[in-house]
This record gives sequence, structure tokens and C-alpha cells, in this order.
Amino acid sequence: MNIVNIINEVITEMLAYGEITLDEAQRYYGSLVPWVLTKEDLMIINSGRRRYFEDRDKLFATTYKDKQEDAISALWDRHKQLIADALWKRAQSINEIIDEEIKNWYHGTPDVRDIRQTGAFTPRTATTTYLTDPQKYDEIQAEMSKARSEGNDNLYHELSHQLSPLVKELTYKKPIYFTGNRGVARTYTDPHRSGDYQNAEPSILNVKIDDSGKVLTIPAFGESFRGINTDVVKTALMKDGVQEPVIDNYFNIFKFWIHNNRMPSETLGIIAQLLHYDVVDILGVKDSYHVGSTNATVRMVFDPQRIKIN
Repeated sequence: MNIVNIINEVITEMLAYGEITLDEAQRYYGSLVPWVLTKEDLMIINSGRRRYFEDRDKLFATTYKDKQEDAISALWDRHKQLIADALWKRAQSINEIIDEEIKNWYHGTPDVRDIRQTGAFTPRTATTTYLTDPQKYDEIQAEMSKARSEGNDNLYHELSHQLSPLVKELTYKKPIYFTGNRGVARTYTDPHRSGDYQNAEPSILNVKIDDSGKVLTIPAFGESFRGINTDVVKTALMKDGVQEPVIDNYFNIFKFWIHNNRMPSETLGIIAQLLHYDVVDILGVKDSYHVGSTNATVRMVFDPQRIKIN
């Protein structure tokens, strides 16, 4: 977590609007921090802002105009750091709670019989489509649109045949999903989700996960697990050292599955695998089988050997 980024990216932008409510704080700060902001956090932020305004007014009254800009800039930097330090102290204690909670991971299943029989999760694969040359695909699409508008059916069909070679299939490991919230896991145990629902044995499994590999952490408070904002994903990847052109290329390659700047968790898992991540943690995301409103941490694991059933 980068508290200074919170201060720089959010408080600076909202400085002119006075104090903010808890709902506003959660909305504006939520995607940047891996915990749910509380009234205590808000008190720290607003208290720091009030002190800044008070000190700024004093500067206006006591500093020559030609020196006010530099003095106020230095004052703001100092107050930002004071707020950052205060939030960081709270974050340290909250981190201990988060770390303790996510030592217990849960997996809800509508039918546990196969897992119980083998004593482990079974690796599974699936296929998806992707574009080998997104730019060329868009260019042909534009030409096809023009041909159709001009009534040139022959050219339209000729161009359509050029699209097929640009669309390929990719086999990937299906993620196995876990949550740090037992109540969320329970929503996935509906036996009617099973193909043999009359004989299904729903269960919640408690597991240990080996996360010693490469882990991608995505702070996504308030996002829906079924459609995660691509900007949130991009920010997390860039903070983890992935170059922006690389990220943009993957987003374009899988553009079939990204709509209104949102990607399904499965697409996120595919991109993570191609970037050699072993585990993906999505923090504070809204998750439940019936599209609930519970904020929880979701963990995606690609290799079943990392999972030990308690």
C-alpha cells in the first residue's frame, strides 16, 4: 500500500472542496487502499486538511505575495506527510488484521464429492480466443464498415475472410477461486449449480495456500468481481513493475472480452498467467454467487499443487 500516493492522487484533487463524507472517502480512496476506510481514517484526513487551511490562511496574512506560492507548496507537502504518517500508523495495525484473516481461505462448492475422492483440487484447462494483431484487425474492421456503407458487398466479404487468420485460440489453466470471507464462500454452495444437484454434497472447504511464488495484488474496493475496471488492473500491474505498453498490448489482444473498460475475472486470470503470476489477490471486491454487495478478498490460484485442504 502506498499512503503517499493516496494523499497525492486524491487529497490534492479534492482539496478545494472542503471536508468529505465517509461515503465520498470510500468512493474516491477505495481503489487505492487495501482496506475499507473508516470514520477514524476520515477524521485523520479531515483534521489534517483543516490544519492545512488554517496554516495557509496565516501564510497569506504574514508572507509577501512573491513568496506565497513557494511557502504554500512547502506547507502542503508538510501536511501531506503528516496525514500520511497518521494513516500509516493505522494501516500497520489494520494490516495485522488483514494478514490474520486471509490466512484462512475458503472455497464454496455445490458438490464436494470429486474433491473428497481425490483429496485435492484437479487441474483444469479451457480455451479462449485472442487477436494476433489487434491493430490490423481494427483496420480491416474499419474498411469493412466503409465497404458496407458504400454498398460494396464483394469488398466487404473479401475483407471478412482476412479477419479469421487474426483470431487464434489459447489454452489456459482455469483459476481456482478462494475468498477470505466464509459467508461469501457459502453463496457458492447452492447444489442447483451442480449437474447432479439431486445427489450433490455442498461444502465449504478451508485451505492453506502456498503463496511463495509471484503474486499480483489488486486493490479493488467497491469493484465487482464479475467486471473489474481495467484502470484498476492496469494501475496494479504498473505498480508491480509491468510496463504500460505490455499491459495495453494484452488488453488489446483480449479486447473481445473487455467491455466498457471492464474485464471478467477469467480474462484477468489469463493475462496474469501470461505474465507468469502464480496467484492473484483482488482486495475489497464485491463478490458472491448472486452478485451481492459484500466486500471481500478473492484469491485466484492457477496450480492446484499450491493448495492444501485442511
